[in-house]
Order: sequence, then C-alpha cells, then structure tokens
Amino acid sequence: MEMRILGRYLAPLALVGVVVATIAVVSSTAGGGGGSDSKSAKGANSQLSQQEKRRRRARRTARTQRTSYTVKSGDSIEQIAVTTRVSREQIIRLNPDVDPQALQPGQRIKLR
Repeated sequence: MEMRILGRYLAPLALVGVVVATIAVVSSTAGGGGGSDSKSAKGANSQLSQQEKRRRRARRTARTQRTSYTVKSGDSIEQIAVTTRVSREQIIRLNPDVDPQALQPGQRIKLR
C-alpha cells in the first residue's frame, strides 16, 4: 500500500524532471550557450541567408528570361502564367495553335 502512495507522488515529479531536462537540452543546442560558437553560428546563418538571396535572385532572373515552357501534368494557362510571370494573354497571343483548355504534358509553349 505504501508503494502505491509513493508512486503517486514520484510519477509526477519524474515527469516534471523529464520536461525540465528536455527544455535544457533543446535550449543549449539552439544556441543558448552564449559561447564563441554562437557568434560563428550567427555569421553562418547570415551568410546562408545571403547565399539563399542570391539563389532566389538568380532563379527569378532565369525565370523572367525563359523563352519557352514545357507543360507538365495538371498545368493550366493560369498556373503557367503565374509560374513564369508572363501574362495569360501574352501566352495565348504567342501560341495561337494551342488550345488553353486542352494542354498536353510535354507540349512546349512560347513565352517570349
């Protein structure tokens, strides 16, 4: 009987201990240590974000310079217009032989 009463008090205490230990481990691995490593990690993060910005800019430039687009399964003229940043009207004007309602995967569409 005494073991049951003791277990009722120790189980919640053990749970609280596990939660506190988990929080301590997570905060120390998230850069909360404050050593010189956290400064280099911040530098790496800002460098990574700069690299990511360059990649996005390059993708955006490449996307605006595309001259054609290959239709994928499930694509629509509207979706292609948003993806390539070319107006729907311009796509239709440049491709008079293409039926916008019946696009086929693998079909090439002029963008410029």
